[in-house]
Amino acid sequence: MALITSSFLIIAIGVFFGLSGAAWGIWVAGAGLVDLLTLPFVIRMIERDQAPESPPAGGADPAATDLSYNPYARED
Repeated sequence: MALITSSFLIIAIGVFFGLSGAAWGIWVAGAGLVDLLTLPFVIRMIERDQAPESPPAGGADPAATDLSYNPYARED
């Protein structure tokens, strides 16, 4: 929610200064609009990073679960 609020705040500040005659206000409003449009992608990336990792479909890798596993050991 804070990300959406900050995007609208950036747009509002840019529009205010843009209407006051400052040319950079239009650029700030544009940056806020781009920020707002890319927000769904940012939220999706954050959710993906916080998601717990699931085990592989074929089962767990023995090298990852068994610390005594040695693929180079000779079997006599």
